[in-house]
Amino acid sequence: MWVILIAVALLLGAILLFPVYVLVSSQVDAKESAVTEASLKVNNFQEVSQSLEEASQLAKYALRESTLANMSDYLTLFESLQGPTITISSVEIIRQERGILPVLVLGVARDRRGLAEFRDRLLAEPNVVSVDLPISNLASDRDIKFTITVTVSNETTL
Repeated sequence: MWVILIAVALLLGAILLFPVYVLVSSQVDAKESAVTEASLKVNNFQEVSQSLEEASQLAKYALRESTLANMSDYLTLFESLQGPTITISSVEIIRQERGILPVLVLGVARDRRGLAEFRDRLLAEPNVVSVDLPISNLASDRDIKFTITVTVSNETTL
């Protein structure tokens, strides 16, 4: 008899605890799915954050580059100023973060006067700060090989 009473009490207890078990397990499943969704959102957020950071770096680079003059603008400037008595063989332009380093212009001038006029045309340009024409370049009378160092303004663009 006692065994039957204990068995019935255990059966009633199990029947009464079953809805609680179902409720708790469904809540655990719901919380697990919420945690999974949150983890996916965090991963997506991190990916978007990384993409935005890369885009920001690219935008900063593009903005910085857009404020600097194009190298082709400098080449066009020197070619337009060379005139009929000057033949430019090479132009060495080095760009840094803060602008253009002094530019080396190498070439051949037909005579001294043409070389001096070329220097004067360079100095007349508003973006040219200084022109260094070494005296040794004027040693010859004709077909003068020259190297001119042109300092350009880094404050303005062409």
